[in-house]
Amino acid sequence: MQERILVADDHGIVRYGLSMMIRKLRPGALVEEAPDYARVIEMAQKSPYDLYILDVSMPNGSFLNAYNLLKRFSGSCKILIFSSLDEEVYAMRYIESGADGFLNKLASEEEMKYALEKIFNNGKYVSEAVKDSLVFYKASKGKSRPLEKLSNREIAIANMLVSGKSLKEISQELHLHVSTVSTYKTRIFEKLQIQNIPDLIKVLELKN
Repeated sequence: MQERILVADDHGIVRYGLSMMIRKLRPGALVEEAPDYARVIEMAQKSPYDLYILDVSMPNGSFLNAYNLLKRFSGSCKILIFSSLDEEVYAMRYIESGADGFLNKLASEEEMKYALEKIFNNGKYVSEAVKDSLVFYKASKGKSRPLEKLSNREIAIANMLVSGKSLKEISQELHLHVSTVSTYKTRIFEKLQIQNIPDLIKVLELKN
């Protein structure tokens, strides 16, 4: 039976490049594309896919809402997160939320091939770096980990803030109002009990 794969990313060139790579790695597969969560749901509702490769930062929806709907359409479908987010921070969060794997956008073609084979054969994929993080995560269970206080969106914004991006730049990249980003920033500072960006940098360094 032909494998059905949907590649979803809000950047056209990323979708194109990833789709071309997958067609090369899985020549018999049907590979289609979607630019946002709304389109993913629309396409999946008409005809569910075997594998969804999602950039979680897409507009018009959220991962958790999409996950629940996709599993409702087809309980056996697989979901691979394909993201530029730090996998050592985010991978376990999304896997615990239901994703079947997490692959960084800097991954090589060989890593993508291995990830696809693992997901189609065994149903799960994580990189060696994530496996190491999982060992640390289990070993440190119960210890204080400040970042666990933050949501996935808050961690994404925190990383953007320490990289030097302005509230306006973050709002444009995440398709949010500047006031919304400002609220997130305030919430991050309150949860972490910090006062400024240098403090935030120190907290983020603790994850390493």
